[in-house]
Amino acid sequence: MHWLIIHLTHKIKVIVLCSGNASICAWSNSSIGTLIKEYKRLKPMFKSEQGVNKKCWDIISKALKSQGLHFSGDQCLSKFRQLQQTYRKFKKHQEETGELKPWLFLKVNIMTY
Repeated sequence: MHWLIIHLTHKIKVIVLCSGNASICAWSNSSIGTLIKEYKRLKPMFKSEQGVNKKCWDIISKALKSQGLHFSGDQCLSKFRQLQQTYRKFKKHQEETGELKPWLFLKVNIMTY
């Protein structure tokens, strides 16, 4: 399996090449919601030990794959970290300006997970 990541504006498209067949997976709002839900479900299993966390992200990846969302555990972790960074950025902007910029996942408070 080969992974080719193509960055397009604020979305990441991942082309997965398997046995000559290509399929495209992208983080949609729905797939991000599923990622957050699965993380929340497994949060008690996450530990500070790297090996345990990797297994948890792989479990999340399998849960997403069962719903037709083909992301690796590493991709799930990367997307979750990106969501946390975006959340911090939006909250900082709000604290500095008093202005609340629109972002779909701001209400989720990704930092509590």
